[in-house]
Amino acid sequence: MSRKYFLILGLFLVSGFLFLNVNVTEAATYTWTGGGDRVSWRDPANWNIGTGVLNYPGASTTDSVIIGEQTSGATGGGNVVVRATSTTDGTTLWLDTLTIGTGGDDGGPMLIVGNGVTIAASTTVRLVGTSTLKLGDATWGSGTLKLVNANTNVNPFLFGTTTTAFTAATGTVTFTGTGGGIVVATTTYYNLNLTPTSTAAAVGSFSTYKFNMGGSTCTSGGCTATTTVSNVLTINEFAQANFNTIDVVLSGSGTVLSKSKGTFVANGAWVLYTATAATNIATGTYERFLVRGAATKTLLGNTTATTSVQVDPNATLAI
Repeated sequence: MSRKYFLILGLFLVSGFLFLNVNVTEAATYTWTGGGDRVSWRDPANWNIGTGVLNYPGASTTDSVIIGEQTSGATGGGNVVVRATSTTDGTTLWLDTLTIGTGGDDGGPMLIVGNGVTIAASTTVRLVGTSTLKLGDATWGSGTLKLVNANTNVNPFLFGTTTTAFTAATGTVTFTGTGGGIVVATTTYYNLNLTPTSTAAAVGSFSTYKFNMGGSTCTSGGCTATTTVSNVLTINEFAQANFNTIDVVLSGSGTVLSKSKGTFVANGAWVLYTATAATNIATGTYERFLVRGAATKTLLGNTTATTSVQVDPNATLAI
């Protein structure tokens, strides 16, 4: 056999060896055990699936995650506090679903997302029982929750009962789905962004985000009756916010409602500007809007209120 044929055979053998040794990582369901350092998301030993450099949820695949009440695999047990606060291997953890809590009676877990980390969920984030999700704190700074479910009339952010807690801190929640009728949970946000992906631009229409409460955003019980944004509500291009009779409280100062070719529909809701510092009132068609707080609220342009405008004592509306 000539030297050429030996070379070709060798290449086939090497390529076959490499193919057989490829490490293929598939999406999985990770359950918190707390068997490692008992606190770090990035510690593989804290999860039920093996060990390895990137063997924690969201590192390289779109995984499902369950964080229950107790740190059952760790010495001492106790309620779970998980910190997704390290950006060593990138800033975004891509998940399919995230479930915090199981509804038991022995306390609820807390997940803190901070230090610039983003958790992006393609289906749902669900808070159960007495669980808590915090987008940062004084130690770890702020984090981001991105809800990317693109189906129609979906509820990507679910609260189990009124005992669950979402703490916005100084973090950001972004809804990016383009399916239409996407439910925005009634709770208190710091920054709330409605930012559909480029799919909406391609069809030349709006993606609608419906503010809602009760059974449609809670698996049982109820959520808050209003949606509060304490810093900025941003309605980006190709997004339409349908307030859907849910009162919207904008308690930040400066520009608290930002629209970039986006729009909103009041649909029976009050929009309340309540800061105690100077605030700009976004242009648009309101049904009812109210200004409150000892500071001047300034109209940025032609604005319509189809039902009523209320200016509380000590507040000033500048036209």
